[in-house]
Amino acid sequence: QTQPITEVMNRYTVCSNGMNSLNAYSEFRPVIGDGECFYRSFIFSYLEQVLDRPDTDEERRLLDVVEKASARHADLGWNSKFSRSSRAFKKLLEKVMRWKKMESTSSCRKEELLKFFSTYDKTLDIFAFLRLLVAIQICSHSEEYVPHIPVVASGDCSLEVVSISNQHPFPYINSC
Repeated sequence: QTQPITEVMNRYTVCSNGMNSLNAYSEFRPVIGDGECFYRSFIFSYLEQVLDRPDTDEERRLLDVVEKASARHADLGWNSKFSRSSRAFKKLLEKVMRWKKMESTSSCRKEELLKFFSTYDKTLDIFAFLRLLVAIQICSHSEEYVPHIPVVASGDCSLEVVSISNQHPFPYINSC
């Protein structure tokens, strides 16, 4: 659930400069730091905004992204859970489209989204998919990203080694 932005100071150590940058916000939603917090925060916030749109253009665009990522995944030849996780993501987008078709308020649709994200068993494949999307993007455009991955850029580690380790951002793939 959301909390007033003033609660940030009670929960986190924030310098006064950082607090000034929060003035544009009225509330925040705390997220458990369980290793999936970035992906959970990102996709939940993104889908909240998608739910506010009257059309389904964004959902269709995302479904197209899934298809393109599937082709890139196949090109990389990875042994991963892409097929299962992409199906889970597609089903989530279909749910979002169904929620938008229902005669309900925006807040009711967002409650459905919150309910969906409240159990880990429903979202595990969603987070795996998002991690794989990041890995596909990075490995498909390594020349762009390698300079920003210190252990790879310094030569201490190859992109392949990073991708098969348990280190973020590639814990679910075998090689680049």
